[in-house]
Amino acid sequence: MQAEFDYRLRVRGRFACFSRPEATVDRVSYEVPTPSAMRGMLSAIFWKPQIMWLIKEIAIVKPGSMISFGRNGLKNAVPSNLRPLSVGAGGSDFTQRGMLLLSDVEYVISATMVAGPGKHEPGTYAEMFERRIIRGTYFRKPCLGLREFVCDVEPAGDDIEIQPISKDLGVMLYDIIYRKEGQPFPLFFKPELKDGRINVDPADVLPEGVREEFIACLSQHSHAMPTST
Repeated sequence: MQAEFDYRLRVRGRFACFSRPEATVDRVSYEVPTPSAMRGMLSAIFWKPQIMWLIKEIAIVKPGSMISFGRNGLKNAVPSNLRPLSVGAGGSDFTQRGMLLLSDVEYVISATMVAGPGKHEPGTYAEMFERRIIRGTYFRKPCLGLREFVCDVEPAGDDIEIQPISKDLGVMLYDIIYRKEGQPFPLFFKPELKDGRINVDPADVLPEGVREEFIACLSQHSHAMPTST
């Protein structure tokens, strides 16, 4: 028997990069978080095969400002025998790439944990998550888009001021699903930022057939340990 637990969390960080998939060389961030990035952040805090996360709303407390800088990288795909020091300046495959990212951001995330039966009752998983939020004992350090952009997460109070911003955000990446052939398939949607809030509830923003496929994919892949956030 599944059970659902709703949470409001305050998320803030010095830097964030929610990468646009169309920017294939240099990283360019969206203006606001993607649902997939927030789901990855929550999975970093608490992961079990019996749970999955659904992001319902993203509210903007501090939108941040766009800044750019360079970072070291590789020209080609990462080889299996990579030595981390070889990525630095002077390496044979070294290159420097630009990045356009957000600085000084803060959000309030509304999310639902869907917990199924397993070794523990669903309510026990909710208690585990709540303890981890309070103590800061995470499965992995949560981040905002990239692992080096770590963030602080805490329960959101009722006195947090949401910025009264409204704008059309265009087309954004919602998440990525894996179909039967095992190939990643991106899902896009057209979010609207209204009075500082973005409705990202899959029940509202994804077509019915796509929504069912998305939930089924989350349920299936929640049984595999996440490899990235």
